[in-house]
Amino acid sequence: MRVAFFGCTGATGVFILPQLLSLGYDVSVLVRDKKKLGDLTNNSSLYITEGSPRDENTVRTVINGSDIVLSTLGNAGYGSESDGLMYASIKNIVSGMRDSKVKKLVLMEGIFVGQPTDSYTAQTLFKPFLYFYSPWRDAMNLSNFVNSDDVKNSIDWIIIRPPFLTNEIIDDKDVPTRYSHYRDCLRLGVTYKVSRQCVAHFLVEIVKQASGRDIGDFDIWSTYKHFAPTIVQN
Repeated sequence: MRVAFFGCTGATGVFILPQLLSLGYDVSVLVRDKKKLGDLTNNSSLYITEGSPRDENTVRTVINGSDIVLSTLGNAGYGSESDGLMYASIKNIVSGMRDSKVKKLVLMEGIFVGQPTDSYTAQTLFKPFLYFYSPWRDAMNLSNFVNSDDVKNSIDWIIIRPPFLTNEIIDDKDVPTRYSHYRDCLRLGVTYKVSRQCVAHFLVEIVKQASGRDIGDFDIWSTYKHFAPTIVQN
């Protein structure tokens, strides 16, 4: 199976890419500078395209021939080069997926980004934040786009919404038992945190199940398709 991966050199993405390659997947990535990939550039299963996710043709090249798309692209903040990046990128990603007939999409957003499936209380609680912080508005535009009937009718997606992300390093063997995930974001609260390493593990598990591996007792795609579950550290 081939995975198209956007955001592989980001703070969470750097935990994901080595796992995908070690599992034997072919991985097609988009980076601004391939030097950031270090020794991974020598991996024969890694297909590298340099460029910007704002460029539709570049995104289409990365997705072509893939079976699933994974994106951990984020927005760095006010006035940065990444301002509006998430919304611009997702439009190009969905367009590229349709061209290549790719059906499955996995995204990472933040807990403050509301979803139509959230309770009224959750939507009311988080909505004010969108007016004060442009990166959240960008993420909300992404959410509204993928929740449109036009996209949902052609793309099976899951959005992971972690709360506060930390750089805590956890022993690899302990990671699977160090986090939990829930459909209802209010079950967590806004003060919870989770290691990027745990988020990376869960995202890789979603990809694995998409390829038919290790479904086990919990079918992620049947449970969370067109939902945006939250993840918290135990």
